[in-house]
Amino acid sequence: MASTDTTFDCVPGFAALLMLSLPLLLSTGCVASEPVAEDADAGAESADATAQDTIGTLLVSTDTLDFGASACGAQAAPMTLIVRNTGEGPLSWRATLEEGAAYSVLPVAATLEPGEAQTLTVTPERVPATPDPSVVVEGGLNAVLTIAEKGYKGDERHEVRLVQGVQGAVIEIQPAGPIEFGSVPVDESVSYEFRLVNTGTADTYVNLKADNPAFLLRDPGFFLPAGGDYQTSATFHPSGAGARASTITVVPEADSVLCALVPTLQLAGEGNSGAILVDPPFLDFGLVPCGTHQAGTKLIVLSNSGTSTFNFSTELSGGSLDYELSPMAGSVEPGQHLSVFVTPDSIPRYGSIDDNFYGNEITLTTDIVGDSPHSIPLRLTAQGAVIELATSGMLFPETPVGQTGTCTFTVRNKGNVEADVSFNVGLPSVFGVGPLGQAIPAGGLSAATGYFSPNQPTSFSDIAQVTIPDGTPYCGALPSATMGGAGI
Repeated sequence: MASTDTTFDCVPGFAALLMLSLPLLLSTGCVASEPVAEDADAGAESADATAQDTIGTLLVSTDTLDFGASACGAQAAPMTLIVRNTGEGPLSWRATLEEGAAYSVLPVAATLEPGEAQTLTVTPERVPATPDPSVVVEGGLNAVLTIAEKGYKGDERHEVRLVQGVQGAVIEIQPAGPIEFGSVPVDESVSYEFRLVNTGTADTYVNLKADNPAFLLRDPGFFLPAGGDYQTSATFHPSGAGARASTITVVPEADSVLCALVPTLQLAGEGNSGAILVDPPFLDFGLVPCGTHQAGTKLIVLSNSGTSTFNFSTELSGGSLDYELSPMAGSVEPGQHLSVFVTPDSIPRYGSIDDNFYGNEITLTTDIVGDSPHSIPLRLTAQGAVIELATSGMLFPETPVGQTGTCTFTVRNKGNVEADVSFNVGLPSVFGVGPLGQAIPAGGLSAATGYFSPNQPTSFSDIAQVTIPDGTPYCGALPSATMGGAGI
C-alpha cells in the first residue's frame, strides 16, 4: 500500500546525525507517519468496525473570512460560517482563536447529529483609535480560527483565516526634535530640513503651523500619501536679540482618517548681535549601507557678519565612527565665509543598525568675546538587512526512499531594508529549502520549508546557506542551517 509524504516540526541542532533512532525521534516530536497496514483477516468483525461505519464527518463552509480594511476607531461587521456533519454518526467540535486575536466567536462548541448544521458568528473587535503602529498595515489584524473535531477517527483540525486590514494615516516627524538653531545674528537666517513620513495605509493632506513669526515654514501645506514622505524646512530669522521658541503643529484635513496622535515639533533659537553664523546647525548623513560604503562629504559654512576677524577650532566628541574635518581650525575675515568639510569613515560590515549609532558631534569654539561653544550634531545610521533563522539545523526522521519529509521554520529580517531571501544547498537532488527569492520587509518575518527526499537507503547531510541578491545591503554574516536525515 503506497504511503504519502509526511510533514513534521523542525528539530534544532544537528548533533548525533548518524545515530538517528526511533527513541530519539519520539523524544523530539519529529516523527514521520508510517503507512497503515491492511488487516490480514478481511473477514474479522468487531465493535470498532461497526463504529467506523457510523462516524461523523465535519464540513466547514469556508477557509477564509475577509473583513476588508477597517478605519481606526471603527468596527467591521460580523461574518458567519457554517459547520455541518456530513457523516453517518454524531460528532463534537470546538472553535478556538489564536492568542491575541482581535475577534470573538459564538458558539464555541456543540455536538452535531448526522446531517445537522450549525452557524458560527465571528465578530471583530473595534479597532482602537490609536492602535500599535505595527498593525496599521494590510492584513494587520489577520488571525486564525481553529475548529477542532472530535470523533471516532480522532482529532481533526480545520483552520479558517480571518483577514482584516487597518486603514488610516500614521504621521511621524523625522527627526522628532527638538530643533536647536543655536545663536543666530539678528536679521540673519538659518534653515533646518526635516521630513514628515506617513507610515500608515491612508493618504492625507496636512498643514503646518508655527506659533512664532521668527520661525518661517517653507511648505505650509502638502499631500502626504500612504507609505510616502515629504521633506520641508523651517527657517529661524530673529528680528531682535534674545531667546525664541515655537511649536510646529501638524493639522491634517478634516476628513483624514488617523491612526495615531498628531505629532508636534519644538523649535528654539537665540537672536544675537555677534559676528558668527553657523549654517546648518547640524548634519544628517542619513542611512548608509554597511560594508565598504561611505557617506558623501557635507559642509558647514561659517560666516562673519562682524567688523573684525575671528579664529575658530573644532573638536569631535568621540563616538563609534571617526569623521574627517577640513579644516579643523582657521580664521574668517569680516564679511567672508569659510566652509568646513565633514567626511565620515566607512560603515563596518558587521555594523549596528541602531538609530544614529554612528553619529557624532562637533564642538566649534571661537575667540569672539562672549561667544559660547557651538555644538553641531552629526547624524548617521547604518543600513542593511540582518537575517536570522529560527533554527540552526533541520534533523529529518528516517524517510522511505522516494518520499519527502518537510520541516518548517521562521526567517526574520531584523534589519532596516527589505531583502529577497533564498537558500543554496549542496545536494539539491536530496535537500531543498523554499520558497526562493522571498521578499522579507525590514522588521518582518516569513515561513520557510526544508525538504528531504532520499534517493537511496543511507544517511545524508548538507548545509542550507542563506543568499540575497547582489546589491542588497546587509549588516553581518548571512546565516546557514545544517540539514540531515536517513533514507530507508
